[in-house]
Amino acid sequence: MPPTAGTSSSVPSASTTAPPATALACAAVIAPTLLAWNVAPSTTFLNQALALALWGVFIVCTAAPLRAAVHATRPALAALGLLALAALA
Repeated sequence: MPPTAGTSSSVPSASTTAPPATALACAAVIAPTLLAWNVAPSTTFLNQALALALWGVFIVCTAAPLRAAVHATRPALAALGLLALAALA
């Protein structure tokens, strides 16, 4: 569907980013669980390493469309950061 007047075609829609993100999230959850059937204790490290790597890939792949949203909410994030610092002091 072509973009209508007043919309930006540079921002991917949720329908174009959802299937790859869902597949990456499922892989990040399922792969370490399937690895757990191996002989212990090496699987503990391997499960953690695989989960960390796959969640890292998931975050890198899904963060690009969210950068514009984070940039727009920068003042709110700064206020939350100041509130967190005040709570720690």
